[in-house]
Amino acid sequence: MTAEAIADVQANCTVFFSVAASVDFNEPMEDALQINTLGAMRITNLARGARKVDVVCHVSTCYVNSNLPSETKVGEKIYESGDDDEQEVQRLLAMPVSELTRRTKEILGRYPNTYTYTKALGERILMRHSEGLPVVIFRPSVIIAAVKEPAPGWIDSLAASGAFIQSFAMGIIKYTYVNSKMVLDIIPVDYCNNALLVLSAARAGKNGLFVTNYGSSDVNPCSIKTIIDQAVAFANRQPF
Repeated sequence: MTAEAIADVQANCTVFFSVAASVDFNEPMEDALQINTLGAMRITNLARGARKVDVVCHVSTCYVNSNLPSETKVGEKIYESGDDDEQEVQRLLAMPVSELTRRTKEILGRYPNTYTYTKALGERILMRHSEGLPVVIFRPSVIIAAVKEPAPGWIDSLAASGAFIQSFAMGIIKYTYVNSKMVLDIIPVDYCNNALLVLSAARAGKNGLFVTNYGSSDVNPCSIKTIIDQAVAFANRQPF
């Protein structure tokens, strides 16, 4: 952003959303850090210079704590790492790209991919910089196509579940080895948008950090078999 654009935003905007992210699970570490970790900080710093701030809302993911044991009930809070996360980010970005690539698996530890690792770093750094601001961290689960808005079945990306579901619906994938009874926590994208707007309005003007998980499996669990069956049925009604 130009200095003029920054000044314009800070003079006229009171609500700030940090939504941009790379959802490529295997994004190179140096790129994932810039987008998923430092991106949240850039929006927060932009907001801190604003004339008035009603709320800063950061979209994270339910899977930022995927490094915890599988039986853990993940709370609506940030789990500290015990490290200086900002120093860790600077250390990683200072590494030669070849070394960073070679050591990525070691750096991830119990995290399954660079996406969850860098989103978790972003949350923890954001927590340390949220003092004096009304900050919301919104953690949706697996985002899928819309139920209603802007149209049934709409989605703008084939990342993650989108590619899997569309491949079944189009007949590209005919078989896969899964536990058909396994529950996949899914949330339609329009539900996420609506929840994000309501949450931001509810927290406006309330200084401090507020974290919320947004999923479906606790009240409306959906098995993988149900998801696949419904995707195929929808494709039969509205062929590609």
